[in-house]
Amino acid sequence: MLCFDQCSIQTQTVSEKGVTYYSALPTDDMAGYYQAPTSKKHRAFSTMPISGKSVMAIPGIATVYGSRLVNAGFPDADHILALYINAGKHQEKFLLELTALTGANNSRYMMHAFLGVQAVYQNFLM
Repeated sequence: MLCFDQCSIQTQTVSEKGVTYYSALPTDDMAGYYQAPTSKKHRAFSTMPISGKSVMAIPGIATVYGSRLVNAGFPDADHILALYINAGKHQEKFLLELTALTGANNSRYMMHAFLGVQAVYQNFLM
């Protein structure tokens, strides 16, 4: 079960050389629900600008989901960031749209994508 509105996500701030990065951390009320990603792919994606990156650079999006997104007209990570912004930065709306585009049956991967895109937005567009 994923937490949407009933759970909150804290952010951890890490400063390096005057640049502040945010990463999602689970809160106590999320115990037993979803654990925030700590993969190298998530860290690499969320701490670098996404301009020109493939959609498959997004955490949770690999070959199968990536090819489905490319076929649906979303070849770059920039397009998924636009999808996030068009969804009003709202978690459920973004996840529903991304799941519909990818045909994903495992929403855990889509949650990884949401947290990665959210971190990029917080790090570079806020």
